[in-house]
Amino acid sequence: MDKVKERKKGRRKRVPNPQKPISIWSENDIIDNEKTKALVVILNTTGCSWAKESGCTMCGYHNDTNPHIKKEDLYKQLSRVEKRYQNEKYLKIFTSGSYLNSLELPMDFAKGVLELFSGKCRRICVESRIEYITDEWLEWLSELPCQIEIAVGLESSNEMVRNGIINKNISFEEYRKKCMNLKDNNILIKTYLLLKPPFLTEKQGIEDCTRSIEDIIELTHTISINPVNVQNFTLVDHLHFREEYRPPWIHSLAEVFKRSWDLAERKGVRLMSSPSGGGSRRGVHNCGVCDKEYLKLIEGISMKTASIEDLNTIFCTCYNQWIGHLYSQEPLIDLEN
Repeated sequence: MDKVKERKKGRRKRVPNPQKPISIWSENDIIDNEKTKALVVILNTTGCSWAKESGCTMCGYHNDTNPHIKKEDLYKQLSRVEKRYQNEKYLKIFTSGSYLNSLELPMDFAKGVLELFSGKCRRICVESRIEYITDEWLEWLSELPCQIEIAVGLESSNEMVRNGIINKNISFEEYRKKCMNLKDNNILIKTYLLLKPPFLTEKQGIEDCTRSIEDIIELTHTISINPVNVQNFTLVDHLHFREEYRPPWIHSLAEVFKRSWDLAERKGVRLMSSPSGGGSRRGVHNCGVCDKEYLKLIEGISMKTASIEDLNTIFCTCYNQWIGHLYSQEPLIDLEN
């Protein structure tokens, strides 16, 4: 048995308890430039419909789903959320899929949760693929008594990267039109961009993310840069195991911030990053010596408690290694044509 088969045999996808959320935690965040507490909830659902059909090459959120979830299970989960809620003004409800897709989350349940918390919170954020943001949903959401924010994964404005490499299966024009519809209904848009998808060099990853920020700056309220982290049972996981993919350097994430910060500030768009797995081998990382200092600073910049200029105050010898890495990698794909 080769090492790939042996590794697969030793790993099994866990089936989470259907009556418990995957996770609940409280964290600091910002609403309208004011620091506030946010409650983050990841509900246990049947998961992303697109993942079942084909899926994105880097996304392993299907690992935290249960195909046998029933509506009564969801209400059990909701009761745990209510017990955990401590008057946080910002509520983020994630489902490892699309909150607005009735095949993943029954519409009456989804609306009931929003009705329950909309009178208590200043802002509620949910995630969805753009095809599920229907006119019916927009009309209903616009009547709620708090700010509604919908987070969408564009990942890249480049067609080859978004659909050819990531397999997102959406067009930029679809995204643009949906952003305009959301704005017309006074609903906030948070856009996820992916830093260094598979098959891109480090330099291409930086340039793709920076160009994507420029392309969407007029369309979105918040831009969240998500450096790729290696999630189980994905194409990225397969490449990483074969040492054919390295997650991005923190230096690369800092470089995107440096290149894009002034533009975001001029346009009144929040630029942020909250990397999953930061500092680990499977997440965005440098040499291990400077990782924590850099990540703490990027968190501070995202929270507006630190300045973008502070990125120039950190120096580590791995910076030179990163520079060499940028200019030594030969592109596998021409993204200009």
